[in-house]
Amino acid sequence: MSKSNTFSIVLVGCGNIGVRHLEGLLKLDKKISISIVEPNLTTQKSVQSYLSKFEYDEISHTINWYDSVKQLDSFSDLTIVATTSIDRVDLIEKLLEKGHLRFLIEKIVCQSDTEYKQLLLNLEKYGAKGWINTNRRYFSFYQKIKPFFSSEYPITMKVTAGNKGLGSNALHYVDLFNWFIENTSTKLDGSKLHKKIFPNKRNPQLMEFAGIINGINGKSNLIISFFPNDNSSIIVEIFNEKNCISIDEITENILSSLGFSSDLTFEYEHVSSLTTKITNDILTNDICLLPSAEELYFIHKEIFQIFNTHIKRIRNEDTKLCPIT
Repeated sequence: MSKSNTFSIVLVGCGNIGVRHLEGLLKLDKKISISIVEPNLTTQKSVQSYLSKFEYDEISHTINWYDSVKQLDSFSDLTIVATTSIDRVDLIEKLLEKGHLRFLIEKIVCQSDTEYKQLLLNLEKYGAKGWINTNRRYFSFYQKIKPFFSSEYPITMKVTAGNKGLGSNALHYVDLFNWFIENTSTKLDGSKLHKKIFPNKRNPQLMEFAGIINGINGKSNLIISFFPNDNSSIIVEIFNEKNCISIDEITENILSSLGFSSDLTFEYEHVSSLTTKITNDILTNDICLLPSAEELYFIHKEIFQIFNTHIKRIRNEDTKLCPIT
């Protein structure tokens, strides 16, 4: 914390996800100074217009805008990186060089195994910490049911959805699975991915995918099925020998359960509320429930491998940078 008892927070990228992080920051019950780096002036003006209608304490929550990280001060209590995965490791290196040492990083972290290794080396070099925003660990519902799926019995997790962006969102459910079984070494199989590769609405350099990803970790299994041309909900089923539960994340309905109280409810918790909890934990305790960058290295490596292999199989193209964000 700075000498003025004000926490300094940097937000890099204020697009669709970045503005949700900003909403969460403005709900913090702390005195904070927010530095927003957003090179797109149209986006800046759009968010500024939105903020003029958003109620927050403008005395204890101040906001300053910048076009480049070069303009930032050399200290922050936390830096939230909400850009796309493209060149993100280089961006974080520039921030580290300026003295920023605590990071909340959006997923997918980067685009290759080589980039990820460089990120880990950079964090170690500067004695920095990075947490990855696979935030279902912060859902109250998943925290409540996790003890019912202890490592005593293998679990099966099935995630079924429509065309929700498998490339962008698979990591959320792989991390949820890993967190439940308390093991990060899940091996992935992408041999059943859909033959069609889709454009990514966020950036023409990026791609999206559909189909099935299978995961195995010891005797526990994960099946993620995202179907193209289908706008169906997101159904999460988790079961072991003793307990089972099935929920619809979109409608917030519990579809079936065995071994749980009848008053158990599910609420989909959005970035705008979760960032408040996560940031408060980091600012207060220098730790949070999210996985560290080190913890998520292996699963990123698996994700890069299955999607790059699929691109090679479908388009006969070799790619060094996995085109997902």
